[in-house]
Amino acid sequence: GWRFLDLTRDQHFRRHGSDFGAGSVEEYEQMASAFANRRGSDGVESFVSHTGLIFMYEPATNTFLMCRSNPHLITFFKPTSAAYWKTQRNSHEATE
Repeated sequence: GWRFLDLTRDQHFRRHGSDFGAGSVEEYEQMASAFANRRGSDGVESFVSHTGLIFMYEPATNTFLMCRSNPHLITFFKPTSAAYWKTQRNSHEATE
């Protein structure tokens, strides 16, 4: 399954666990993993950056996730700005 690096797990949970009501670092990681598995689902937008990072966003729930395909979770949170996803796309989406 999907996992955060051990070095960053607690840090991400402390920063963003409350965004999802996660009561533990394990629960937060499970929620992130479940969201990562929804890539390609209806309502979940995604793209791969030129460096191979996978960016995912679900507008209906304002949920953002970034990961690698190996399966390494990088971050999972609810952006404070509606423009965040557009900014990420403009900055990182690989163009033909």
